[in-house]
Amino acid sequence: MGTFSKSCDMTAEHIRKAMHTARGRIQGAGGAANLLGIQANTLRARMRKLGIRYGRTALRWEETPVT
Repeated sequence: MGTFSKSCDMTAEHIRKAMHTARGRIQGAGGAANLLGIQANTLRARMRKLGIRYGRTALRWEETPVT
């Protein structure tokens, strides 16, 4: 089960970096989904599954540190 959690952690970090690069935008030109090469709805579903907040409930992406 450790490999699964590592994979989820890596996926979550990858999504967070893409969201930071896209300045919180999920869809459209320059959006995180576009940067990751996936559909916007797929990205939202993965973010929900991983517990990554987005939209009005999220912190401002400019203020969140990226490691």
